Amino acid sequence: MADKKIIIDFGSGWTKCGFEGEVTPSVECLTIVGHPNKQGDTKLFYGKEAVARFSTSKLVYPIKNGIVCNWEDMEKFIENTFYYKLRVEPQYHSVLLTETTMNTKENRNKMAEIMFETYDIPSIKIENQQKLSFDHLSTGTKNGTIVDMGDDSINIVPFVDGQPVTDAVVTLDFGGRNLTGYLAALLFQNGYSFSTVADHQIVRQIKEKHSFIELDYEKPSNTKKQSFSYPGSSDIQIDARYLYGCPEPLFRPSLVGFDSSDSLCNSTYSSIMKCDQSVQQSLFSNIILTGGSSMFTGIKERLELEISKINTTSNKINIICSKDRKNSNWLGASKSITSTDNWVSKEKFTEKGTF
Repeated sequence: MADKKIIIDFGSGWTKCGFEGEVTPSVECLTIVGHPNKQGDTKLFYGKEAVARFSTSKLVYPIKNGIVCNWEDMEKFIENTFYYKLRVEPQYHSVLLTETTMNTKENRNKMAEIMFETYDIPSIKIENQQKLSFDHLSTGTKNGTIVDMGDDSINIVPFVDGQPVTDAVVTLDFGGRNLTGYLAALLFQNGYSFSTVADHQIVRQIKEKHSFIELDYEKPSNTKKQSFSYPGSSDIQIDARYLYGCPEPLFRPSLVGFDSSDSLCNSTYSSIMKCDQSVQQSLFSNIILTGGSSMFTGIKERLELEISKINTTSNKINIICSKDRKNSNWLGASKSITSTDNWVSKEKFTEKGTF
């Protein structure tokens, strides 16, 4: 792998990384750092290994809403990513990093500083996650709206002439992790207790495999129970109302303690309406879903219906759900990494003092 460029897509819930030329990321890791509770024990654990030790550790998410909030743990996580996940000597590889639209210049410079000063990376490129998804999924159109549905947040970003309209960005502070917790609560009503951090990883699997969105929550079309098995347990039978109930907070956020106005439909509509009227039609007709929390069956039809209910314009609503939307950041990055544009060398960064 010597000298191959590296892609690292840091997310609040998951980090995806690998090498140029790969169709999919070679490594996917939960963005979690585990600190042992035992005094004097300094060995840290990462990702699933940290979750497995939840009872004897303090678990820390170093990224919140796509932005690094704990640099001490983030630096340890980066070290683990290079040396143990990717198994590389980082000083021999240029690195493409991703960041959310609302990342701060201070954080961007901090990340660049770590890459250059700690790991002696020859050059780096930092790309906007939502733009990478837009460039990959927009099929040539210059205007559209990215609805990036992550683990702990949803970022709604309109694009005009291929660039994000930052004044119109709407961020919701809940995401897939909240839906997992809500499903755990629903399953508790059915007599199944999933109370620990490790248990929630099982619930997440149930969510991703079986949950779906009903067009009409009050008149469901699918009431069939689903069977699910996991290590150390016999099959459990899950009532359909819990499975289609799991993603319902996307449309009724009050179910997980958020304001009802923060629904996915209201927020998407609000974001687009903040943009100039001359481009609103193109933004409504190209609403592009991305991220792992957008993978629910039925989301396209339900979101189109709910936005249409509040739409006071004559603009047509069209939701685009590409099959590869879960990894669209990565796929966009795999295209961008081949371009010679926007790479910054260590020498250039040292000279300018800013990224």
